[in-house]
Amino acid sequence: MNISVDEKKSREGTANREVLMKGLLRQLRAEIISGVWEPGKRLPEQELCREYNVSRTPLRDALKELEREGLVMITPFSGATVTPVRGTDLEDRFQVLRSIEQFAAELLAQDGSKTAVEKLSRLQERMDECIKNQDITGYYRLNDDFHVTLVQECGNTALADMHAVAMSHIARARKIVNEYEGVDHSGSCEHWGIIQMIEMKSPLLAVEYVRTHLVNISENVLRKIVIL
Repeated sequence: MNISVDEKKSREGTANREVLMKGLLRQLRAEIISGVWEPGKRLPEQELCREYNVSRTPLRDALKELEREGLVMITPFSGATVTPVRGTDLEDRFQVLRSIEQFAAELLAQDGSKTAVEKLSRLQERMDECIKNQDITGYYRLNDDFHVTLVQECGNTALADMHAVAMSHIARARKIVNEYEGVDHSGSCEHWGIIQMIEMKSPLLAVEYVRTHLVNISENVLRKIVIL
């Protein structure tokens, strides 16, 4: 099938806009999670367009996606505002996260994925170093990488996409909580347990270790979010 020059340019333009949008989406999501844009803050379109040297179209596409993810709220004539961190919403996100990570651990443990075990072990070793050095920021950054890797190693893109949305909300809440606490040593032991169950090809125990770990995290975060 022959494609006209105009149609080819149109397709290339659409593809470029998609690339721009995804780049903006990743950047803005990361800034919301890290607290650059705090809950209740408005995201000024003109300022962001100048900062990232983009037109309003890809920026608005990115903001619409962030609204779909629940990180911003768009209102007519006011634009996009970062949503507050709510305990009830977080509880729902934790339930989704548990379901996804338990399924991921089960899949990986069925064949004792060596690649997953190696990657997760390297991450946990680096986390243990952060514990020794009291590097709280580094520890929790690697902790997020651990959970993302657990799911990504399944090779299921749809699962990873759903996980990323849930993780963005939980990482944002933990960022707030972590400012008031140190490193939780029990999390390291639980991670090593998950790795061991995957390596031993024990799906049922891998699922149980993940469930216990995430229940402990959710109870800790939700309790402290309410206090704050």
